[in-house]
Amino acid sequence: MKTLIKNIDVFTMDAEKRRFQDGAILYDGDTIEFVGSYSELVNSNKVDLEKVKLIDGKGMLALPGFINAHTHIAMTAFRGYADNMPLWEWLTEKIWPMEDKLEPEDAYWLTLLGAAEMISAGVTTFSDMYMFTREIAKAASDSGMRAVISRGLTGPDDQMQQRLRDVEELAEWKGDAEGRITMMIGPHSVYTCTPEFLKTCRQLAEKYEAGIHIHLAETSKEVSDCIDEYGSTPVEHIYKLGLLELPVTAAHCVHLTEDDMDLMAKYN
Repeated sequence: MKTLIKNIDVFTMDAEKRRFQDGAILYDGDTIEFVGSYSELVNSNKVDLEKVKLIDGKGMLALPGFINAHTHIAMTAFRGYADNMPLWEWLTEKIWPMEDKLEPEDAYWLTLLGAAEMISAGVTTFSDMYMFTREIAKAASDSGMRAVISRGLTGPDDQMQQRLRDVEELAEWKGDAEGRITMMIGPHSVYTCTPEFLKTCRQLAEKYEAGIHIHLAETSKEVSDCIDEYGSTPVEHIYKLGLLELPVTAAHCVHLTEDDMDLMAKYN
C-alpha cells in the first residue's frame, strides 16, 4: 500500500529552493512518487485517497537528509576522553595510543552507535576517514545509511603496505548496499604524507575513479610547518602535486589565506 504524508511543510532544497507549506509526499515502499503541494496532487488524479495510508504531517517539516561531510565514526568512543589540548599532542599522546587498542569488532559496533546518533539528527549520509573500513562499510550497510568511506593513509612507513591493501579491500565494497557504499582515497594530511606518497594517493584515486578526502589547514602549526618545509601553504602544496584536479573533500580548512580560497574556488 502506498503512503501519503499530507499537511506537511516541505523544503525541497532543489535548484529553485521550492517550498510547499501545504505539502504532500507520496511514496510506495522505498520509492518517492510525488513531492509537491497537496492540492496539486489531488487535482492531478495521480492517487486514489481511498487506497493509501494517510499520515498527517501538520506541524512537521520535511527536507532531504543532512550530510556529515567529515567523520571518524568509530571515534564516537573517544568523545570527551581528551579535551582542550593542541592537536598534535592530542593525537600523539591520547588518541593514537587509544586507537591502537581498538579491535575490528569494536569499530563495527561504534559505527552503528555513530550511525544511530546521526539518523536521530536527520543525517542520512556520512563521509568517513578511518581504519577498519570493512567493518565500517558493513555497519553502514546494516544501518541503512549512505557512506563515502576512505581508509586513512599515512606514509611512507612500515605500515603503509597494509593500509594500501585495506584500500584494495575497500574497493570491493564500492557500490554495495544497493549502491549506498562509495569510496574516496584518504591521505591523512600534508604533515603525515610525503609529497611522493600524496602523488601515490592521487594515482589511487584515478585508479578507483574516486575523489580525495584530506585534512587541510587544520591548525596554524600545520600551515607554518608546510611553508617552512615546502615553501607553500597546505592548499598550494596539494595544488602543485595535482590533487586539486580531482574531486577533493578538504576537512577543516581553519587557516586559509585569501589565495588559498581563490585556488579552491577555481577548482570547485
